[in-house]
Amino acid sequence: MPTEPLITYTDVRKAFAGNVVAVDGVSLAVEKGEFLAIVGGSGSGKTTLLRLANRLIDADRRTIAVEGEAVRGLDPVALR
Repeated sequence: MPTEPLITYTDVRKAFAGNVVAVDGVSLAVEKGEFLAIVGGSGSGKTTLLRLANRLIDADRRTIAVEGEAVRGLDPVALR
């Protein structure tokens, strides 16, 4: 029986002031028990991806879900 991924990013975008695009079109799913490494140079969006998942910042476009529930609908403190 397939289960819902633990964390899902669907075509996520985040830009900051001055039109700095940190994340653009990211889609990925992390299954429960799976380990994921995100690597890249300074300024490539690694920290932004993490901050989006726990609602320290909000995505400009599309959806991030934790256990099938969109993070925008969750209390940020409870989510963390």
